[in-house]
Amino acid sequence: MPHHLITFITVNYLAVVIFSCSFVPGFLFVRRRDYSGPFKLFLSVSLSLMATFLLSFLLYMVHAPQAIYKLSSLFIMCLAGLNIKEIILFLNKPIIKRLTSLYFILFFWTGILLLFTKHYSGGMWWGDWFEHYERALFFKESLPKDILFLRGKYHLTARPPLVNIIVSYFLAHVKNGFYYYQIITAILSTFVFFGAAAVFSAIQRNKDKQTYVGLTFLTVLLCFNPCVMQNITYVWTRQVANLFVLLAVSFYLVGVQERKGAWSFWAFLNLGMAVLAHYSVVPYFLCLAVIEIYFLIVRKITLKRAMGDFLVFAGVVSIWFIWAFVQYGGSETLTSNTSVQGFSSMSFQENIMKILLNVRNTIIPYFLRGVQPLFFAQKNQLAFIRNAAFMAYQ
Repeated sequence: MPHHLITFITVNYLAVVIFSCSFVPGFLFVRRRDYSGPFKLFLSVSLSLMATFLLSFLLYMVHAPQAIYKLSSLFIMCLAGLNIKEIILFLNKPIIKRLTSLYFILFFWTGILLLFTKHYSGGMWWGDWFEHYERALFFKESLPKDILFLRGKYHLTARPPLVNIIVSYFLAHVKNGFYYYQIITAILSTFVFFGAAAVFSAIQRNKDKQTYVGLTFLTVLLCFNPCVMQNITYVWTRQVANLFVLLAVSFYLVGVQERKGAWSFWAFLNLGMAVLAHYSVVPYFLCLAVIEIYFLIVRKITLKRAMGDFLVFAGVVSIWFIWAFVQYGGSETLTSNTSVQGFSSMSFQENIMKILLNVRNTIIPYFLRGVQPLFFAQKNQLAFIRNAAFMAYQ
């Protein structure tokens, strides 16, 4: 059989496994709950990714052979087969068909852009994608715990592991190779569509026509937004973190609208997963925590509900930190992250100034601040433009 045909079959098999494991487990859990169709879909994706994370982390900890990974996904697909009528009935609902069809527009658009990606550079950021690939291999291959990533620079605890662990689960279904890592991470990153659609749906509830037009515009906006597409095609963990943050915000909005505590529970659960995907989302947790405390003070929610929300967040985050504390100790777990190292070496005033400068740098592109791109040592003019655009959007 020709090599390119084998690759084509493998990629399609991988896509089926990813979509099955990213929908079926969560759907089987929420299918009987009294939620609207779109939010049942959004919650299915969220809970399925969490289930994949937990299963993959467990299989890593017990050093399970890779055949177990394949058997577990086969079991999930068998569950899908046993419930195929109910799944098809759900997916055939008009609003669900619209959502999934719009998602696949972004999915195929991403695939087209990836076909044009020959090299990863992005100024001096070339190492990020390679480091996360190494981290995925760490969990897939059960590499030594004292290994340092990116040419001996970073410990395992320097980055949160959720996306790497999920990617390692799917990598276990194929042979090692950045090619497959790229496909897996890109597909997972396109799920940010469901997060954006969830926020829009929460704002536009009970306005079906406006919602459909708005979701169509949202899809176009995502496809042609350089910030979005850069963080999808530059295969790392940021967009998965964005997915969980957006889902958390949308679930909390629905909870406020319906005055149902279950939605705030799902919101804080997703925030916990977001933190385990990328530590930069911690401010979003703090903002939602302030809102939760305010509602508690004005007696719009009970102490029991607030405690439950904070406990579920702490429970999700502790999955990683308890394991890391046992394996690496408290000092390395808490201080190996580069942001923490920088924070601890500066005074309180210097840290406040750094935060304010980061806010400024996020809003104002570097070339409007008089920063000279000294690191763009490029003889190729197109490469220079690509690097400059990357840094401006990043």
